[in-house]
Amino acid sequence: MRMIALTVVALCALVACSTEAPPVDPAVQAERADPKGNPLEGTVLDAQGEALKKARNLGDEMNKQAEQRRKEIDAQAQ
Repeated sequence: MRMIALTVVALCALVACSTEAPPVDPAVQAERADPKGNPLEGTVLDAQGEALKKARNLGDEMNKQAEQRRKEIDAQAQ
């Protein structure tokens, strides 16, 4: 029983120490290079990528406006 447990632990250690990195998806790689860009540009899903880009920009704008409102409210409260 000990031998099986040691074999499993050794196998897990070898797998964890693997030097080969997993392949990176081209869309993920493009998004990492330009997080505000369209990671799906040039693919069939280009339109969805543009919609995602617009949604991100809208979310950023809403966050900026909310932060500005918080600052105004804090200034009025003091």
